[in-house]
Amino acid sequence: MAASGDNVPAARVAMCGTFDVKNYGDLLFPLVLRHELGQRVPGTEVECFSYYEKMPPDWPFPVSPISRLPDVVHSFDAVVIGGGHLIRFDKDVAAGYAPPSPEMHHPTSYWLFPALLALEANVPLIWSAIGASSELPPWGCELLREVLRASTYISVRDDISQKALQELAGDREVLIVPDTVYGIRNLNLEKPTSVRPYVVIQATPHLKPYAASIRELLLWLRTQQYEAVLLPISPALGDDPEILKEIVGSGAVRRMWTDPAEVVTTIANAAAVVGVSLHLSITALAFGVPVLRPFQNGLIKYQPLHDLPGVFPLERVHDVIANTILNRGSRSAQIEGFCAALATHWERVSAIVTTRPRTHYSRLASLFQKLPFLLEKSSSQQPVAERHSFFRWGQRGSK
Repeated sequence: MAASGDNVPAARVAMCGTFDVKNYGDLLFPLVLRHELGQRVPGTEVECFSYYEKMPPDWPFPVSPISRLPDVVHSFDAVVIGGGHLIRFDKDVAAGYAPPSPEMHHPTSYWLFPALLALEANVPLIWSAIGASSELPPWGCELLREVLRASTYISVRDDISQKALQELAGDREVLIVPDTVYGIRNLNLEKPTSVRPYVVIQATPHLKPYAASIRELLLWLRTQQYEAVLLPISPALGDDPEILKEIVGSGAVRRMWTDPAEVVTTIANAAAVVGVSLHLSITALAFGVPVLRPFQNGLIKYQPLHDLPGVFPLERVHDVIANTILNRGSRSAQIEGFCAALATHWERVSAIVTTRPRTHYSRLASLFQKLPFLLEKSSSQQPVAERHSFFRWGQRGSK
């Protein structure tokens, strides 16, 4: 931990993830981390790392390119990976999203690469409420096994991720904690935005199959003098205010955003939200805002939402609409429990940040020893044309 004094941060933390894409949930994670560490370790400095450099005023906060991390990793008191679905090896992170250099493997360069750097530099490695793919390639599992067993703290946001990682982590415990965005209310961003009550509708193509339910909702809103606000939660994933114009007509208010804090404020003051986004739903629940969402969506990460109070099936909007919107109350006891669990999570993270080991040694010795075996095994299992490409970062699938 850095010494206290004028202009000297109490601690420095590197945070790695996809903070260079305009996706609401990804851009919230640094805001939450800065706030929670700042409450516990005043003066903490957090530097975000992703593929691409971003700077205000074109971006909500500075993001450093991951290519800078090898030169400065020793200056940090911890490296945090997360949150979101980061432990993955598939290429379909977001349309057109790829690293800036063919020498960088996609997508491991924004999560596995910084993890390896932290371990080599003996900087504590923290996995913060991440998601992991349930199916991981054998070569990836071998690398991940060594990294997890050398990590300081591993936390995931669901039991599927825990199962996938605990099998690799050995004696290192993989804890389940709630998604950190459940704690967004702690940031006090819910300033009033409108004198007229409104319902937020996510401007996403994934709601098109539910046109009948949305039209029924809009008809009811007009009779009750409510506005409908079309909000693109994830522009990087195709959200756009114009997408639902044929369904909602010209009466809905269309909003764009440049800062995720603006979205938090809009959601926090809504009478209800309608959408498929995980973090739209989580933010709403954090403020006690009812959520109408498709229950037919089969993605595993959405299933836990459907069992929470305050979440209602969009497919049955006619059964729940009036009680949902007119009877908004306090957030549920389950959400309060999530926030209590997150407080414990942040205490653990803060304790690690303030107790960085003083000795310098690499924790990758066992991995280095095993690399020849991994390369040999990978080569023997691949076609001749693909052999020896195990560590050729970016030359396959990153175009």
